Amino acid sequence: MDPNAKAFVPVPERVKAVIRYVMNPTSPEFKISDIVWTTTKSELTVYRGQCAQSTKNIPRVGSNPLEISLAYGKPISTSRELTDKIREFSCRPSGRLFEIHVVPGIRIADLRESLKGYDVNADATFEFLRDELPPSSAWKTKSLAQLRAGFFATLGKEKEVLLDPSAGRFLKESGEPEDWSSPEVNGVYVTGFFPKKAGRRRTLRSRRKKRTYRRRV
Repeated sequence: MDPNAKAFVPVPERVKAVIRYVMNPTSPEFKISDIVWTTTKSELTVYRGQCAQSTKNIPRVGSNPLEISLAYGKPISTSRELTDKIREFSCRPSGRLFEIHVVPGIRIADLRESLKGYDVNADATFEFLRDELPPSSAWKTKSLAQLRAGFFATLGKEKEVLLDPSAGRFLKESGEPEDWSSPEVNGVYVTGFFPKKAGRRRTLRSRRKKRTYRRRV
């Protein structure tokens, strides 16, 4: 035993939840409530690509973020950046690419936030994952180092932010309830995600005008 080696610290449930979500989301051990959730204080723009066809692990039902997310199980998976991986998820031309403007007051979970305060770089962190993986998983026979590398590769490519569908509703730029029939802008469907319970709300259109006015003054 290396006398200078750091003692292994048990993996917190919030960290396990993120690893399960990224590497084995259908795990019966996965609890979305274990991930760290916060409430947005300012507007956040996120992106989501959706295939029109089912994939091996994710059945596709409907053609908008809410329908598919609820069919698969909460939450709605999005990304902070319109990365190549997110474009790939849209499976164009049959799929769709969404630009979602998340206004203040929405519950979100940035996966990286749940990892803060814990050293995820140790191979031993992924021992629980290898034990839980089903025999059918391609990751089952991988080494701990390979599991760690796969986890960070996916986390980096997707830059994932989760939205809580039970705490918000999609609205068009005009403020009308979203029916997913608006024209796309440069191949992207633009929509807003607003709190369900709110007083006087601004539409996406009015919020943009307000920001433009502030910049001018």
